[in-house]
Amino acid sequence: MPVQEVKRPAPGTLDWSSSVAAGWDPKSSEEPTYSFGYLTRDSNEFVQRFKKLIDTVSRSNHSYLLDPIKNLEEPKNFPEVLNPIEENLVVIDPKASKETGLVPLCALWQSGWEAAQPYIIVRQSVLDRLILAAEQLRTFDSEMYLCITDGWRSIEQQRDLYNAFYPDGHIQGELLYVSKPQIEDRLAAPHPSGGAVDVLIGYQGNAISIGSDLDYMDEQANSGFFETQTHAHLLEQNLRRFFSNLLAKFGFVPIDSEWWHVEFGTRRWAGKTGNEPLYGNAIVEESMYDGYEPVKAVAGSKRMKIEALEN
Repeated sequence: MPVQEVKRPAPGTLDWSSSVAAGWDPKSSEEPTYSFGYLTRDSNEFVQRFKKLIDTVSRSNHSYLLDPIKNLEEPKNFPEVLNPIEENLVVIDPKASKETGLVPLCALWQSGWEAAQPYIIVRQSVLDRLILAAEQLRTFDSEMYLCITDGWRSIEQQRDLYNAFYPDGHIQGELLYVSKPQIEDRLAAPHPSGGAVDVLIGYQGNAISIGSDLDYMDEQANSGFFETQTHAHLLEQNLRRFFSNLLAKFGFVPIDSEWWHVEFGTRRWAGKTGNEPLYGNAIVEESMYDGYEPVKAVAGSKRMKIEALEN
């Protein structure tokens, strides 16, 4: 059986930039170093279904979910984690997806990152809130759910991403797409704390991108990009509003640079809500994965190619 070709990532995405940084020449016929393959599909491929979703929401008692997105600006300060709480870390179980409405997909693992694992781990409070958000989503459309593409990252994984995307370091004042890893708990970065998740609406076995693909690192991925757009982009505007406001309803805060990324209990969350940050760096033991089924490799992904070669 022939080994499937790895899908080329789109220019401007994390996989594209990181592949180039690793020595890949996009003008060549060589396969990219990283690619999550056919993990996502654009919302416009299901335009009638999503128009119906927006219409249903607009006619409900929850029409406020279509209000303009709030709280996008970065906080003026990021409080240090002075009193981190000890809260359980949990694996999002693929076998429980029908019950929870949550489907783990593990984009970084799909893309072939060495330090990534085929499991999504988050704090217990994050999981509880995601389940509530998924439950609310399914009251509007019973066939939709939430795809979780990333959660906790090891500091090693965070360092790999940061160095790949910012080989010369992040320029102060520019939008931040990958946080710098921090060893000290008081300065814990969002994903290594277990309080940040990358999440998309799911439909018919697909994670749905809204106006830009997952991990696209330019202005079209900015959460508020469609807030000032014309009528031609009304569906994307409404879908992003619904998505952001739905998650905000259950305690998550958005970030300005990535529409798919939300946080709870992190330093950014604290700066935006006026609370104390809850989480320092989370430590995950390999034994946490025992008894859980790993996610499956996606067609066209680097992981699918790796597994085919190993077999």
